[in-house]
Amino acid sequence: HDQDIGRKVALKRLLGQDNPQAVARFIDEVRTVGSLEHPNIVPIHDVGVDEDGSLFFVMKYVEGETLADVITKLHDGELVSVVEEIR
Repeated sequence: HDQDIGRKVALKRLLGQDNPQAVARFIDEVRTVGSLEHPNIVPIHDVGVDEDGSLFFVMKYVEGETLADVITKLHDGELVSVVEEIR
């Protein structure tokens, strides 16, 4: 929850701080997503380093299913028709 603005947000943290390649990919992701503007791309509101030294960025919160939920449904065959429509 963003205390300053009073809104729900999503937070993405980098867990592999000791991996220079992961840090570089994270920074590239922030720069790439931050440079894009499209209704289907979630905007980044802020970027920073927390008290533990972990990189993070703050995005608009979008209500919906998690990627893990979608993968589980695909595995269980529940989303076969949706995937076929996309093809």
